[in-house]
Amino acid sequence: MSSLKRLHLQAASFSYPRNFHIQPVPQVEQLEFRQILAANFRKYSLAFPSLRVLDIFSMKRTDQLLTDLTRAWPALEVLTLRVNLGFLKSFTLGILRKLGKLRKLCLLDVANQLPEETSNYLRSLSDEQPDFSLLGVLLEIPTLKELHVDGKWTGSVPTVNPTCQLIINGVHHSR
Repeated sequence: MSSLKRLHLQAASFSYPRNFHIQPVPQVEQLEFRQILAANFRKYSLAFPSLRVLDIFSMKRTDQLLTDLTRAWPALEVLTLRVNLGFLKSFTLGILRKLGKLRKLCLLDVANQLPEETSNYLRSLSDEQPDFSLLGVLLEIPTLKELHVDGKWTGSVPTVNPTCQLIINGVHHSR
């Protein structure tokens, strides 16, 4: 496992026995959680201290989780959050400005990647479409070079940080 650079986890959560010593795996730079219900990013950061790329699927929508994530890996360069975009306005997205090396951010609709009946249920929880104005605070991140979003959005795209590429549903949009 000494050459392991990328790890995909299918578990909804990790649990360690009490007084268990976490052996760091510093060579892992990319981590993908296929599903995460309860996260202790501090513990994960002990196991994966050199993480540069993080992909989270079905993350709970709490600011505390985002804060914990930025504290655990302040040097993240690429972050993918797969969330219900209808609830995006309930996040304080400015928390992500604490990621001082963030180059690429993806905000993807988790409903697009689930079976149809689950997807329909998630969409029924919020009929609001996210507004592009939510992205303004993210575009203020000076290191951000790419912002990827999918799904249906309303409003107009902010003009902040015109050097940051905006990719909507896989298509590059000039700003």
